[in-house]
Amino acid sequence: PFRHNEGRFEARAAISGLTLDYGKDWPQATGIDAVASFVDNGMLVEASGGQSLGVNVDKAVALIPDFHDSLLDLNVQGSGSGASLLEFARNSPIASHVAGTLAKLKLGGSGTFEFHLALPLKDARDAQLSGSATLKDADFSAPAWNLQLDKLNGPLQFDLHGLRAGPLDAGFRGQPSKLQLAIAGATGDPAMILSAKLQGSYRMAELTQGYPSLDWIGKLADGRSAFDIGFTIAHVAGSDALAQTLSVDSSLEGIALDLPAPLHKPAPTSLPLHLTMSLPVGGSDLQLGLGDVMRGHLRLSEGPQHPLAGTLAFGNQMPEALPPRDLRIRGHASQLDVTGWVQRTVAAGGGDGPGLESLDVSTDQAEWFGRPLGALKLRAAPQTDVLSVDVDGAAMAGNFSVPTSELNKRGVTARLQRLYWPKAPAAPAGDHPAKQSVGAAAAAAVPLHDPANTGINPAALPPFHLWVGDLRLGDAKLGEARLETWPTADGLHIEQLRALSSRVQINASGDWNGSASNSRTHMKISFAAEDLGTMLGAFGFDGLVNGGKTRDQLDA
Repeated sequence: PFRHNEGRFEARAAISGLTLDYGKDWPQATGIDAVASFVDNGMLVEASGGQSLGVNVDKAVALIPDFHDSLLDLNVQGSGSGASLLEFARNSPIASHVAGTLAKLKLGGSGTFEFHLALPLKDARDAQLSGSATLKDADFSAPAWNLQLDKLNGPLQFDLHGLRAGPLDAGFRGQPSKLQLAIAGATGDPAMILSAKLQGSYRMAELTQGYPSLDWIGKLADGRSAFDIGFTIAHVAGSDALAQTLSVDSSLEGIALDLPAPLHKPAPTSLPLHLTMSLPVGGSDLQLGLGDVMRGHLRLSEGPQHPLAGTLAFGNQMPEALPPRDLRIRGHASQLDVTGWVQRTVAAGGGDGPGLESLDVSTDQAEWFGRPLGALKLRAAPQTDVLSVDVDGAAMAGNFSVPTSELNKRGVTARLQRLYWPKAPAAPAGDHPAKQSVGAAAAAAVPLHDPANTGINPAALPPFHLWVGDLRLGDAKLGEARLETWPTADGLHIEQLRALSSRVQINASGDWNGSASNSRTHMKISFAAEDLGTMLGAFGFDGLVNGGKTRDQLDA
């Protein structure tokens, strides 16, 4: 009555124990105490108390301005446990279309919420929802994804299309972190069901915790760096299947990589990491990039019948083909620590990480026991218990055979056509008297290098069986050479060190004993030559002596 204000109709009812069924697909609210006011052709209900799926309704105001238009305007404030809030979202239009995904999530703690719902009672498809919530100390877990976050605190927003949370304060692996979460329509991608981003400062071992197949990665890095970790669940195009993807991005500043060059990295420097992998981890397809230095494509282990397989390529081109198992290494590096990688490969062959399937690489500057040998090509294909490495370069050419078992007994065997070992770099001389005096003063202030501190424990070296067709040590041209050594309790015994050329014959034996920081060498060396002058010339001292047959003994 009185639609044109001819008068006023008003009724009022106080209701207790009310059940409110306010819309299709929405959970009922029960146990409500309310006061309903009917004025002319509309209704206003002010409610307190009650609950819906365990969520407490602290205050609610329902308004229908005109029964003819049948628009319900509902404002609700409430609170509840994290589990009840998640259950309400799953069983309402807020997130019922991704209920299967939310069923894998567990949420603890508590939260408060409020929302505004504009619901046309004649056609609920035109409903509009705007809501927000605040989480307090809510622990979040997803056992299916091996994910655990502690003490979530912060805001989230939701509507009828999806839910967005963050940035939330959170704890991950014991470290303070920030989490941003989007579900369904809030992701901005129709195919995306869930998108999460976690930010914090972590150790590599913390990130691989709980994934035994990735333990070897955690052991390669020391230190802590800022990481962005992404996680998505999305529909696979053309099917009903769902794809789970994990991404990791970091500058790695603060993390030192214990790997040979070109992947060796001190903690302060930057080497951008980008990694994506499918989940679950077992059998995952993983792709990673490290700056412009390396790209990697791996299939992670999925039990003994499906071991790890991967291809690593120096440079910035992502490899596609994978070997049946172990690691295939390819590409070109500006700098390559050859002995470091051989040591890593032998250790891996002994069970400490993935083994080597094959190697075919080249470098502009090869490092061999810390000395530069210039451009070099290397090829290797492991055989039974042995890693065979072919090298080809201006300074070295030939083959090395390194056993992957019983290395300390069998030793390293090498047959080289040539080995031109560079001499130690000379200290730069000043080109001006003032510079020379400054250099002399600086040299006097800095203690001289201790030759007993080599950094190498001689007792830790394996036996060496070395033959070289053309050996040059710095300026010394020694011709054909042979070396035989074996480890002892005190260090390394040199059974034979022999060099034969037309200009000089050298035979030596002795011992290198001590520790990495304090060692000494005792050698007995005999020199023989038909011409002392040519022998000295072979050592790089031309023109000092002419002629003179000689035989010398050195005990030092």
